[in-house]
Amino acid sequence: MTVLFDLRSICLNYVILGPVLQFVLSIFLLFGTQQDQVEINAAGPQEWNENIYHAKDNVVVIYRDVRIEADEVTFDRNTNVVNADNHIKLKKENENVEADHVVFNVDTKVGDFTNIHGEVGPGIFIKAEEAHRTAEGV
Repeated sequence: MTVLFDLRSICLNYVILGPVLQFVLSIFLLFGTQQDQVEINAAGPQEWNENIYHAKDNVVVIYRDVRIEADEVTFDRNTNVVNADNHIKLKKENENVEADHVVFNVDTKVGDFTNIHGEVGPGIFIKAEEAHRTAEGV
């Protein structure tokens, strides 16, 4: 299932695909580009409640140059914050990190990580119980 969240959206469409009932939530931009959309794919159960989207099982979140993979994700469309748990991989340009828990604003690129390890720049590695990423990087 793919869910597109436009950060300035107003329209919601439901589509039924294939033999298995899948909801594809798409939110379209009035004025803007696809780069303003948050795309979320998930293999497991998903639910939408007001401006909160929750997904489980092989969840992938893509926004501009950021890709987050996790077992479970909650996305708040009002704040643009992704809350991800379990087996998290975050990729952005030269950053390639893994963590147990991430709270990450896809728009500002600011976030907090628990049990993080990986590469945060060319030849720069991190391993920490807790880390904070600023807009410029970890």
